[in-house]
Amino acid sequence: MVPVVAAQTTWTSATLNEVIHVYGGAGAYYLDDIIIRSGQNKVGFNYGQEFHRTKVCYRSGTTGCTPGSGTWTQLPTNANGFPDYWTPPSLSPGTYTVTAEWTRSNGERLYRNYRTLVVPAAAGRWTDNVGNSIVLWRGGSVDNDSPFLIVEGIDGSNKSFENHYFALLGELAGPGRSAGLDFYILNFNDGGASLVENQHTPNGNSRFVKSAINFINGRRAAGSVFDAAGVSMGGVILRIALAQMEQSGQSHQVRKFFSIDAPHTGAVVENGLADFVYDEQRSSAPDNLTSTAGRQLLRYNPFASFNQHANFLTEINGINGDGYPH
Repeated sequence: MVPVVAAQTTWTSATLNEVIHVYGGAGAYYLDDIIIRSGQNKVGFNYGQEFHRTKVCYRSGTTGCTPGSGTWTQLPTNANGFPDYWTPPSLSPGTYTVTAEWTRSNGERLYRNYRTLVVPAAAGRWTDNVGNSIVLWRGGSVDNDSPFLIVEGIDGSNKSFENHYFALLGELAGPGRSAGLDFYILNFNDGGASLVENQHTPNGNSRFVKSAINFINGRRAAGSVFDAAGVSMGGVILRIALAQMEQSGQSHQVRKFFSIDAPHTGAVVENGLADFVYDEQRSSAPDNLTSTAGRQLLRYNPFASFNQHANFLTEINGINGDGYPH
């Protein structure tokens, strides 16, 4: 099997002050965590148009502000007359609680608390011409002497970003950076797209992992080592990308490949639960279940076409002899 080699995407430097969106309207919805970089991100609350004013207050720890207490910031309005983005102050890394107050035109007020994680500021951010992005957290005193690529997991709703994966590193991030690791975290424009680039899906996400690898190789210091890890689905995509590069004669120069909780032989959701969602909640089914990636990865998925998972495994296991980099 000869893989399709699509044109490389082009990576360009991008602002570090991008907007992080969270849900902010009425109703009993899951409350997303806010995960921002210290002094770099803005926060956009996705509220309904019935809200005309928004105030924001924050506190260190897990207790939110209450009406009449704390320091509240009135958000400016945008060109359409609705509340604009919140620009947090430069907070130290740690856990905070952000409280938002929305006011309807009739004066009714709604409050929500958001668990907020602040991670360290990043050193760089790049986007490609397809919408994928990479954020760099530099470590050590020499730039790019130990680049470490991390590939995101399944994200059919596109609600997880580089900050989430840096936060997932937890206690590994500090020692890793102190040891000189430069963490490059890749976020897909479509975290639920096909995992594999081929003639039918030229924009499969393995294409963008290969592009990110080539981009990082172009920035590496002489004599540096390059390692890469994929989280969950990201481990499968990274495996595919490295195997495709080897099969097509491209040098990826990755020393070690780490696969973290990746479903290389298929993921599992209890059959009865999947059937219940399909029969009773089809219109609101989770994107990770209905996305192409979910249909490829799950051993049983009522949303998948006939043999979709089996055909996917057959395809990727035929790359580079056994489906893996050597």
